[in-house]
Amino acid sequence: MCETSHATHLLDLPFLALQSAVDAILTQKCAATVDLANTTPYHKILYAWRIAHSDFRGAAAVSLQRLQRLQCAPNPDNVALEEQYIALLNALGCVDPKNAWILSEEPVGKTGKTSVRKVVTLQDIRKEYQAELDRIAAIENNQFPFTGDDMDVDML
Repeated sequence: MCETSHATHLLDLPFLALQSAVDAILTQKCAATVDLANTTPYHKILYAWRIAHSDFRGAAAVSLQRLQRLQCAPNPDNVALEEQYIALLNALGCVDPKNAWILSEEPVGKTGKTSVRKVVTLQDIRKEYQAELDRIAAIENNQFPFTGDDMDVDML
């Protein structure tokens, strides 16, 4: 259904005793997705599935995974990043403030084969989103920060 653009119908079907199985299948499809731009948007479908079943923390988790993949892309699309931050903030904002956190698997090293689990809170996401907005605004205004490499150059 997802591959033939009928994902909205998937959300309408009851799947009474199979909700966890459908979630698991969609989760596997997300994990197997390599190219987010040119394939079936399984992350978005799983996000919608979990929102429809009031699993807001689960929706936030899959949204964070997609955000991390977008950030690792060679040329990240700023609009897609902003949309993903908003989806993540909306999902995590629906969780009780005491429980507004998710676990993040962050790759270590260049190979990304090992990972570290990290607790990410709603406040962390808000700070990251604001930093992203500031970065985009700086680029649009031709304001580029000096990096460590630039500091060795004599300035007049």
